[in-house]
Amino acid sequence: RIDFSYTRYSGINYAKNVSTSTGNGGYANASATGGGITSNVTNINVYYNVDSYTGNLAGGSLRPYIGLGLGLSLNTIADYIVRDPTFYSENDPTKVAQGVITGISNVEAYHNGGTSEQLSYMLETGVSSEMKGGMKVDFFLRYIDLGVVSTSGSIVVKQTEWMADGT
Repeated sequence: RIDFSYTRYSGINYAKNVSTSTGNGGYANASATGGGITSNVTNINVYYNVDSYTGNLAGGSLRPYIGLGLGLSLNTIADYIVRDPTFYSENDPTKVAQGVITGISNVEAYHNGGTSEQLSYMLETGVSSEMKGGMKVDFFLRYIDLGVVSTSGSIVVKQTEWMADGT
């Protein structure tokens, strides 16, 4: 059997809690908002009935099969913001001249969303059953790989800098 499929996946979001680099080899907890992810997938799928090897199951009413598919996935992520409220001490304020940066806090990184075309593939196994009137019903397990989702690469960072006041 061969079929062509279109599937839309949505309602997926970028993680709400993330770790960000502190700049000195460590990581700090940050929060993220936005970043809705959608994927539009088109695949061509091929299925093979394996009942010639397994025999008909349940008196011939169940036909096991395996399948695989290959296609394209159009993955989109919306803009999102990562906020890190941690204070990072750059210099000891008692040992620097007035106007020198002593620390940074309230870092916000605005990530512009993006869309990328990716190769997708699908693996499936299941059983098909013929009902009265010629209708068929499938019970299956499917794994689908949609590729990666990536931003446009454009990031705008806003941060609050603390400066020594000379005291």
